[in-house]
Amino acid sequence: RWQTWPETTPFNEEFKALPMRWGLRGELFCLLRRRSDGETRVVAAEVRSPLERWPILRTAPPVSPAARHRCFTLNDHLFVVSLDRESGRLQVFHVADPGAAWDPAFDATLPEELPPPPPEGGEGSGDDGEVAAPMAITRSAKLFFFYSQDRVPHVLALERRPKGGGGDEQEAAATLFRVTDPGKP
Repeated sequence: RWQTWPETTPFNEEFKALPMRWGLRGELFCLLRRRSDGETRVVAAEVRSPLERWPILRTAPPVSPAARHRCFTLNDHLFVVSLDRESGRLQVFHVADPGAAWDPAFDATLPEELPPPPPEGGEGSGDDGEVAAPMAITRSAKLFFFYSQDRVPHVLALERRPKGGGGDEQEAAATLFRVTDPGKP
């Protein structure tokens, strides 16, 4: 069933809303992030009321205004991903309850550019020739979450890189991740 979103007010211009589903019934909540200073709130969505009247369940720790958030569920647990493009900080938080504190599950700093891949069988490789590499994405990657038929979340990281010939042309590189443990890279 389609429902209308609340009317647009100046409050809506100040905050960016990220819808979140939580619980077995998929109740709707929103992560509101103030565009100017990064203030972050979790609110209960009441679609018949204006956004500024939605009950605030929790005020999360402030983040950089450059941070972007995405969320996904795994085994009926909600996780929020925060990527700060300026500092390169990628954080994954487990949200046990919309009003509860966010438990850090993963924290990493992403590089501005990817290092060149090591040669096959080179230094740092194991007995089988595989190299334990860091996450193969940069801080400028756009993250898209989707689910397979078995309800396992996947992340498509899309990167824009300049083509070798110069100019303004860009090519896209994509990396696909299957999320089995949000606390590990």
